[in-house]
Parts: sequence; C-alpha cells; structure tokens
Amino acid sequence: MLAELIGESDKDVLDHTLVALQALSADSRQKVNAVMRSADVVKRGVVVATSNRMCESLVALLKHHIVHVRARALAVIANICAANGFVSTGDDSEVQAVLDGDLLPQLLEVLHSDMATEHCVLRRACRVLANVCAGTTRQVQAVLAVDATSRRTPTGRFFPLLCRLLEAAPSTHLDIVEEVVWIINNASHSAVKRDFEVMDKDGCFAALEYTISPSVATQDTDGVILRPALEAVGNMLRGIRQMEQDVIDGEVLEAKQLGRPLEHLLAKQPTEWSARVPAIFLQRLAERHMNAGVQANALAVLAEFGYARSA
Repeated sequence: MLAELIGESDKDVLDHTLVALQALSADSRQKVNAVMRSADVVKRGVVVATSNRMCESLVALLKHHIVHVRARALAVIANICAANGFVSTGDDSEVQAVLDGDLLPQLLEVLHSDMATEHCVLRRACRVLANVCAGTTRQVQAVLAVDATSRRTPTGRFFPLLCRLLEAAPSTHLDIVEEVVWIINNASHSAVKRDFEVMDKDGCFAALEYTISPSVATQDTDGVILRPALEAVGNMLRGIRQMEQDVIDGEVLEAKQLGRPLEHLLAKQPTEWSARVPAIFLQRLAERHMNAGVQANALAVLAEFGYARSA
C-alpha cells in the first residue's frame, strides 16, 4: 500500500505517506527492511520478485518542488541508512540499496540548491551523508568519487560543498556544524590510503580547523562537536602521516634496488602532515575548555603527533 501511495501527486497524501514511512523505519533494522520490502512482488504468500523501487522512489522525491516533501523523504532515507547502527552485523546492504537508487547525485544537488535557504533540508541531507559515510570503505569511496562540477554546479564534490556550507552557516546553526563533523568523522574511520589525500585536497582539514576554532569552541560547552572533531583530526593526521611514510618507504626500497646511499633516507621523517591543523587551537582546547573530555582529546592529539606546546 505505502509503496503505491509514495507515487501519489496529491501533496497531502504524499505527506502522510512519508510521515508513516518515517515512523515505520525508525528504531530497528527489521522495520527498515519491512519498509524496503514493501515494493516486493508477492504471489500466494511467496516473494517472486524483489525490487529497489521504494529506495528509488524516495530518492526521486529529493527533486520534489515542495520543501517539506524533500525534508520528509530525507528523514526516511536517513533511517534506512542508519539501519546497520541498530544491530552491528557488518552488513551495509541498506546503505548500498539507497546508493544503487542513485542517491549521491541527488543528495549533492539538494545540498547545492538548498544551501542558502532550507535549514531543515540541509540538516537532514547532512544526516543522510553522515550515515552513508558510516558504511563500508567502498561506500565512502563512492562519496569521494562523486564529481558533478560544471558551469551550473561549480562546487560539484561533497566535501568542498560542505566547507562552503560551514562558511555560510550562521553561528546559531551549530546543528549543521555537528552534522558536518560527523560526516568527516565517519569517513575518516573507513577511509584508507589515498582516500585521506582526496579528503585533504577536498578541504576536510579546513572544515575541521573551523570546528575546533574559538568561534565554535566557546559555544560548544558540552563538546558534542569538539569531541568527534578532535577524533577526526587524529584519524586524518594518521592517514596523511602514513601516506608520507609510504612514500619514504618506497624511496628507501628504490635506493636499495639501485644500490644508492640510504643514510639520508633512513633519517627522513614525515613532516608535512604537521601543518594541517593549527597547534594553537589544540593547545587552547587542552588548557581552557570547560569540558574535561574535550581537554583530554586535545591533549591526546598533541601528545600523539608531537606538537610543541607553547610556553
């Protein structure tokens, strides 16, 4: 029934259908899968054909001209993409089903077109992206691979667009800042090797620098933004440092194979990563923030990465 109603043109019917789907897809993986299977073809009690039509229909609604329809569709999609969080199974099939429904290009368009006006849509779009980035490495790489740059869409990649979103977000919209932090945090857990280079080039360090700056830190007294931001800083720094070390190891191996001197290479250490985050921000958080967890996290980053402490 709901699978049919989601295609209704009547805005009231569509609105009530999405409210029902949002409620039905909350709280458990079983409910999410029931919603996703509602478009399956069943004959005499037996599923004879499965369909991704529900996910495709929800994604199609992201192009709807009515704002609250886009917002409600995003809420349902966010629930579907969060399904793996209800039960830890290592199976991110729900996220993949939505990605297969062409989610990412539509999500990028939503973020781009609604950036200046629709706070609720932006927040929910960011929640969807955070849930996708909590998936597998392949799913995070799919996010990083999206590039719709054109004359019409000059910022056609997710993370540069998120940096613009942070620049445009008023100081009262810390919920948007928090969602962006969780996108980067989740991606930093699943990213591998060259993914960190892409995230660096796409502005993730610039976004994290903003989130640990005094303008945010003074408002985030509970650390709900700063703690995941500092965790993401640590993950990103480890990734960039390891990439640099891999380059050095490759140079050492090549020198050995060619019989060249090794002394200068063996003494070489990764250094470029240390300029990614202003040490002064970390020091301020470690010394002045009122939340003990934030202080501890900042101290841990300072200690692990050898930032010099100011006198």
